[in-house]
Amino acid sequence: MMGKKLFAATIGAGFMSASVQAADVEVIHWWTSGGEQKAVTVLAEEYNKLGNDKWVDTAVALGENARSLTMQRILGGDAPGAAQFNTSRQFEELIEEGLLLDLTPVAEKEGWKNFIRPSSILNPCMKDGGIYCVPVNIHSNQWLWTNKKVFADVGVKEPHTWEEFLTVAPKIQAAGYIPLAFGGQGWQERHVFDVVMIGMTDEKFWNSVWKDKDPKAASSDKMRKVFETFGALRQFTDAGAPGRNWNDATNMVITGKAAAQVMGDWARGEFAAAGKVAEVDYGCIPGPAKRPSLTLGGMHLSSLNPLIKTLKRHK
Repeated sequence: MMGKKLFAATIGAGFMSASVQAADVEVIHWWTSGGEQKAVTVLAEEYNKLGNDKWVDTAVALGENARSLTMQRILGGDAPGAAQFNTSRQFEELIEEGLLLDLTPVAEKEGWKNFIRPSSILNPCMKDGGIYCVPVNIHSNQWLWTNKKVFADVGVKEPHTWEEFLTVAPKIQAAGYIPLAFGGQGWQERHVFDVVMIGMTDEKFWNSVWKDKDPKAASSDKMRKVFETFGALRQFTDAGAPGRNWNDATNMVITGKAAAQVMGDWARGEFAAAGKVAEVDYGCIPGPAKRPSLTLGGMHLSSLNPLIKTLKRHK
């Protein structure tokens, strides 16, 4: 068993590594859209250039499905070499159970704390002084992606605030386009709500609700306006929205079926994969808000290490 190698890395969310046979490092992730596949291919090619183990790709659609498979594999004693997780405390229990490889020696040698910024990206990888995952990307969520041809055809300007969007949306709809491409999945609904919330208010208010849990802020007139604006967006989506994947909604903007989509900066990969050019074919508007604010998040690769737990049991 001691001859087996352990691999750890992070892909845009979080990858965890486990004991694997030499020459094969299976990586479970949910990067399955066109743009995501191109990104993960770069990681795989660079890893394979090292000339040691081979990257074995296990792509599973949707993050919840990929994480569920990862946990099932761990509990079944067949953990992958590495797995993707979002930046959060999602894998803290795995650390506590000794199922993740401690990457502290590598992190200290390469000085991760000195160049990984902001610190909130690396902090979720840390517990009790150890570092257990590798941040591989940083995302911002507050973007409105637009099809410039649609706006030109309708004869309206791209909106830079939610008030402006609600003003032009009826005209876009009347012209036969879907004003807002939307994916009716839980995480997408929460995502759009957050974007509307910070766009209609400001950083201070957003933190008072989500960080400080201030009941006065949550029941204020500002929050009422957020709910009213979020609710008003429903009339400008389409009947096919429920259950739609985010990249399928992005494709609606790319192909000119829809005028705009609220999505994080990862949507840019879909436009790039389709050969579209920023500020020529599509626009990316921060906010939308009079004074845009961006939140930051990312993903991690972590090493799953069931070998440690097995040794503990038989000690």
